Amino acid sequence: MNGPTVLFNGAAIYDFAQQRYLYTAFLPESVRGHICRLLEDLPETALEIYHDDDSIHAINPNEITYHHGGAGQHGGGAVPHLQAAV
Repeated sequence: MNGPTVLFNGAAIYDFAQQRYLYTAFLPESVRGHICRLLEDLPETALEIYHDDDSIHAINPNEITYHHGGAGQHGGGAVPHLQAAV
């Protein structure tokens, strides 16, 4: 890469040359309750949570999240519930 790159569907802009984020947009804390209700209603749902420290946490990991990196390959790992991913 020779310039800043848009990542995470536009939630971050990363400069690989400088090895730093130029911009990040985080979801508000109020989203946590919505995600918890979603997981209660659809307990089989696999979910990945990306942190700005480049770790990825997976809730209810499956084959797709494992191969995508959400099962521990990027410093995060499988977590039992949303509260454990903070």
